[in-house]
Amino acid sequence: VGMAIDLMTVPQDLALAVETILGASAQDIVVDNARDAQSAIEYLQRNRLGRATFLPLDRIQPPRRLNQNFRTYPGVLGEAVDLVSYEPGYRVAMEHLLAGILVVDNLNLARELAGRAARGVKIVTLEGDVVRPSGSMTGGHGRPQRPGSVPRNAALAHVSSQHLAACRRQ
Repeated sequence: VGMAIDLMTVPQDLALAVETILGASAQDIVVDNARDAQSAIEYLQRNRLGRATFLPLDRIQPPRRLNQNFRTYPGVLGEAVDLVSYEPGYRVAMEHLLAGILVVDNLNLARELAGRAARGVKIVTLEGDVVRPSGSMTGGHGRPQRPGSVPRNAALAHVSSQHLAACRRQ
C-alpha cells in the first residue's frame, strides 16, 4: 500500500512531535495482508536488499486507546492518532503507530500527566520531548538524530492547503 508516513497528513505545528513519535517507524510499509508482508520479506532476503518492517492490515493489533480523562486538561492537544489525517482503510495501521501517545503543548504538563498515566503511555510535547510514566524523559535542543520526512510532508500539506485556498478565492 505504501510507507506509513506517506499515508498520513500531519499538521505543520505537529510535525516535530509526530516525527519524534514515529522515529524509524515512519518508514514502515503498510501492506494489505500478512501474505504480502511475507512475500516482501522473502524477496528482501533472497536479493539481500536489507530489512523493512511491514504492517499487514489484516494482522496488526493496535495498542489500547487512551481514556478520555487526559483530554480535559488545558494544554492537551489529544491522542496522536486523532491529530493526523488518513484514509479510513488505514485506521488500524495508524492506531498501531500513534495510539496511546498523548500530545501536549509543554514539558511541565507532560511531567504532570506522566505521574498519573498508566505504564505504556507516552507523552510527547510539540517540541519533541518525550515523557513516560516509567520516569524516563527524552528531550533537548534540535531535531531527532535521524530526521524523517514528517516535516517535509507537513510543509507540503500546508503549502498545498494555502494554494487550494488561494485558488478558491480567485
